[in-house]
Amino acid sequence: AESITKELDGLPLALDQAAAFIEERPSSLGEYLRLYQTARGALLQRRGSLADHDPVTVTFSLAFGKVAEASPTAADLLCVCAFLEADAIPEEIFAKGAGELGESIGSAMTNPLGLGDAIAEAGRYSLLQRDPTTETVSLHRLVQVVLKEEMDDATRWIWAERAVRAVNAAFPGVDFATWQACSRLVPHVLQLVETINQYNFTFEESSRLLNQTGSYLHKRAQYADAEPLMRRALAINEASFGKDHPDVARDLNNLATLLQDTNRLAEAEPLMRRALAIDEASFGKDHPDVARDLNNLAGLLKDTNRLAEAEPLMRRVVEIFVKFSVATGHPHPHLQAALGNYFSLLTEMGYEESKAIEKVQSLLPREWIEDQG
Repeated sequence: AESITKELDGLPLALDQAAAFIEERPSSLGEYLRLYQTARGALLQRRGSLADHDPVTVTFSLAFGKVAEASPTAADLLCVCAFLEADAIPEEIFAKGAGELGESIGSAMTNPLGLGDAIAEAGRYSLLQRDPTTETVSLHRLVQVVLKEEMDDATRWIWAERAVRAVNAAFPGVDFATWQACSRLVPHVLQLVETINQYNFTFEESSRLLNQTGSYLHKRAQYADAEPLMRRALAINEASFGKDHPDVARDLNNLATLLQDTNRLAEAEPLMRRALAIDEASFGKDHPDVARDLNNLAGLLKDTNRLAEAEPLMRRVVEIFVKFSVATGHPHPHLQAALGNYFSLLTEMGYEESKAIEKVQSLLPREWIEDQG
């Protein structure tokens, strides 16, 4: 009974309808739950002679029809919400993703009152509720079920894709300053993972969304949630661009770093080596992305006490950043860290401090050393 109540999200109308079905059939609670999980659309359409109201599907369909008649924008808003987590849908999805959500929502977002008017219209029929404190909207899960059941296959595809593209547009770059914005969107990304898999979405925005979310969860040490997202993003980019594309190298590095952080070094190493080979072939041996790959692999070798193997890689990192700095006339932002990492490695290998300094300085242009006295 508790499981059925959760599935029906506590809606009295649906619970009453379920009880009528169980009594009339007759059937057990467990049987109804199994039927609902496999044929929810059909069950929600059944009124039964014991029920004294319209079925859930009819009730919500009538309300949605009235919303669509009064405001196509509100109807479209409900359609995209049908594919997201039902609770606390951030309004920035509609604002930043407006260009991905069709003409009606796109036009409405050019008007400061457009989104509020659409939410208010859907709220008139209790299909959408707004929390002004958090600037989020929510809807009942059965509204989502009915909306999707009422769509034909082509329409479901359209709104599923629009939802993925809009959430991606709203998802920021992953940085400590954006963590709060990321956290608001994560439940909706996790809800969309099934949609991405179901429709086999392989467009760039889907892989970017999974990758960004995985990176955020990784930084928050939510490794179990991050890993499947990173693996799916990698699979999408391999299918879309081929196994030797730089975006694939980036995904391999991201996944390898997570594996390293969860102490699966043997799994991480071949991914790092593959990423390095891809970037060397794509950009040449002196590209900053190659330096990133070398630094990651050297760090793993250091973690496994293979200091002699790590040393030439860390030396190459410094050399690449020095070449970049000389060519551009500006120090590469990671040069100082690379110098520190190389010095630390040398001291761990047993070099005296003066010898380690001398070895590091040998990689720098003479004029740099003279400028520093």
